[in-house]
Amino acid sequence: MVADIYLGHVKDWDDPRIVELNKGLEAHIPSQPITVVLQSIPSSITQIVSRALSGASLEFNQTVRSQNSPSTLQYKSYVDDDALLLL
Repeated sequence: MVADIYLGHVKDWDDPRIVELNKGLEAHIPSQPITVVLQSIPSSITQIVSRALSGASLEFNQTVRSQNSPSTLQYKSYVDDDALLLL
């Protein structure tokens, strides 16, 4: 799921795939876009996240990881007082 967010395949918090992972929390899932931002300075975290997402997604591996210096994409998570959404 996270790789799909980074790849731009999942763009909104109320995407059916996110809703499916969070049964019973539908009332807490906003109908808002997910904000994805780039980390401009490569670091060891860049490599760790890139490796993890490459293992989870062949498409991520082929499109992002294959670059010499992939940027780590970070997403703004949605948390409210009652729920933390799973991705």
